[in-house]
Amino acid sequence: MPHMPHPPSTRSLVPIPTDVSYYSLFDLTPPSPAADSAGGQSNQERIRRELSALEGGGYVLDTRDLRSRFFKRQQGCHPDSYTGQGKVYELALDQSSFINKAYSALADPLSRAQYLLEIYGNPIGETDSLDDPALLMEVMEAREELEDAETEEEVERVKVSNAEHIQTAMQGLARAFGSDPPDLGRAKSLAIEMQYLKNLERAAREWQPGKRVQVVH
Repeated sequence: MPHMPHPPSTRSLVPIPTDVSYYSLFDLTPPSPAADSAGGQSNQERIRRELSALEGGGYVLDTRDLRSRFFKRQQGCHPDSYTGQGKVYELALDQSSFINKAYSALADPLSRAQYLLEIYGNPIGETDSLDDPALLMEVMEAREELEDAETEEEVERVKVSNAEHIQTAMQGLARAFGSDPPDLGRAKSLAIEMQYLKNLERAAREWQPGKRVQVVH
């Protein structure tokens, strides 16, 4: 009979610090020093120091590498490994949920920008909207083209054009977050633009022949 590995020891699972950044969670940056050894800096200030050492201020990431780190991190706290261990099992559930949340935030280019803006205290509000009239008109025209599309070729044209806009926005976000200091005004404008583009991308992906698509803002 093959040797079966013993279940993980309860000592192998320790709580994740509540102030850890998503980047240090996946070992993309070394953990920031504790507040009492960092000159009284706030958690946000310490995380900003981490980001300054990353390409594009943390916006530029190798998503394949991130995914690999995510799986490795999840292996150490998968709830199935701690079934029947009471509070340790609950801790595993919490950690697994937190790791999933962190990965989702960093893996998506829009969520990554939103997370960084929150770190810098400049989040996107519910009333924030696209303030570039020319770009807004272009987005509206693309929306109408998609809503009226009858063939896959028409939808593909919208997809290609929209993908180019998304790539341009991502490049701009990398420059904005990577500048010293970060250009938060520009980053926020581009993140708002990305919201519109991502909604259009989602609608194009869900398009079906004979079914009218409604693209939300």
